[in-house]
Amino acid sequence: RDFTNSILASSNFTNSNLNNVNLTNADISGSNLSKTRLSTTILNNTNASSAVFTESDLDNASIVQGTYNGTDFVNATLRNGNFASVNFQQADFTSANFSGSNLQNVDISSGNITNTNFTGSNLTSANLNVAQIVGANFTDANLLGAMLPDTSDLNLVIWSNTTCPDGTNSDNNGNTCVGHL
Repeated sequence: RDFTNSILASSNFTNSNLNNVNLTNADISGSNLSKTRLSTTILNNTNASSAVFTESDLDNASIVQGTYNGTDFVNATLRNGNFASVNFQQADFTSANFSGSNLQNVDISSGNITNTNFTGSNLTSANLNVAQIVGANFTDANLLGAMLPDTSDLNLVIWSNTTCPDGTNSDNNGNTCVGHL
C-alpha cells in the first residue's frame, strides 16, 4: 500500500495493520497509531508531530529525516530500524525498545528516554540532551560524538561495552561513560 504524499493528519489508526506501508512525505501529525503494526513501514520525511505510537510495533521501520516533535512512543517496539537524522525533539520514548537500530544524527533533545533500550544501537552524533534518562540501556551501543545531559541521572544508566561519546569504552571507564562525554 502506498500513501506517499498523503494528508492523514489527526486520523485514528488504533490497532491497525500498516505493515509494509509507504508513508513517505505523508502528514500524519496528531494521528493516533496506538497498538498499530508498522513493521517494515517506510515513514521517510513524514510529519508525525504530536502523533501517538503508544505500544506500536515499528520493527524494521525506516524513518529518515522526518519530524516527530512531541510524539508519544511509550512502550513502542522500534528494533532494527533506520531512524537517521530524525527530529524527535520532546518525544516520549519511555520503555521503548530501539535495540539494533540506526539512530545516527537523531535529535531527541528535551525528550524522555526513561528505561529505553538502545542495546546494540548506533547513536553516533545523536543529540540526547534529554529531560529524562534514568534507566536507559546503552549496552553494546555506539555513542561516538553524541551529546548527553550533564546530570547525576547518568549514574542510573546502563553502560556495558558502550562506545562513549569521546570514543573510549565504558568497560575501561569503570562501567560508565560519565566523565567521558
